[in-house]
Amino acid sequence: MKSATTGDEHPAPILAIVGPTASGKSQAALQLAMVLGGEIVSADSMQLYRGMDIGTAKPTAGERARVPHHLLDLADPGEPFSAARYACEARQAIRDIQERHRLPILCGGTGLYLSTLLEGRLYVEGTRDPVLRANLESEWNETDGETLRQRLLELDPDAAARFHPNDRKRIIRTLEQVLLTGSTLGDIHARSRTGRPLAGVRVFGIDWPRPLLVLRIRQRVDNMMQNGLVEEVRQLVGRSPDCLRGPSSTARQAIGYKELLPFLDGIESLDACVDRIRTATCQYAKRQMTWFRSMPAIEWIRPKDAQHGFFEHEIVETILARW
Repeated sequence: MKSATTGDEHPAPILAIVGPTASGKSQAALQLAMVLGGEIVSADSMQLYRGMDIGTAKPTAGERARVPHHLLDLADPGEPFSAARYACEARQAIRDIQERHRLPILCGGTGLYLSTLLEGRLYVEGTRDPVLRANLESEWNETDGETLRQRLLELDPDAAARFHPNDRKRIIRTLEQVLLTGSTLGDIHARSRTGRPLAGVRVFGIDWPRPLLVLRIRQRVDNMMQNGLVEEVRQLVGRSPDCLRGPSSTARQAIGYKELLPFLDGIESLDACVDRIRTATCQYAKRQMTWFRSMPAIEWIRPKDAQHGFFEHEIVETILARW
């Protein structure tokens, strides 16, 4: 797919804003879109699911009315959604925006989706087999994963070393790929990096001091609870009982949903579940920053605090000044 260009040699510009959860990406993107005449392309793997609004901090109806947003509400919870599919959808959205002579603004914190799109990875076809996947799932259940862990260790020791022994989803998925392709995960990824990178992108990253980010995360979780997260999870499970419980469900990865199931099941207190959401979100934010720091060419912005407040406006001002 050819990207829109401003000339024969200069690709049309694309702005990207990345960073951990609760860093202020969405509000910065919204303000920048209004100033620069842009449209926002989500890079969040959970905001693409319908009915998962509060827990994913999805843009509100009012925000979407002010600025067009793309790649939201594309799939039903429980439906698998791959990074390759995301990259294809995102490239199409970007091209459409550029053809309207608007500025595409990528915004999100899903490192895999962003890397796949920006680096132009191409994925090996034919690496899914429902029958093989079902057999691997059954074998995991029968042996508590031990035989599959040993098999992966024999076939691809480097990949096995990367995964926690209880990481059922990734171990099964990797074994499926290795068995179907006859290649190690490293070889598969090497072949997947032969695509053409997305041209014309300038990436800004938001990096709050860790103590301030933790405070922002706690406030974000509190706001979600006040806005009705428990009821959203209850309705979600009522419509699709397996979407947060199935081991292969992609939506199950969303923090703030599965953590509330013990409360809805009458097993744990709400306070205990909310504490788990806070902890899981902080851990996820740390993993996000580890991923983003490995990505090249990110221009980092480090906002400051003012005793009892945060200089969020610095994010937008700094990007505008550099842009």
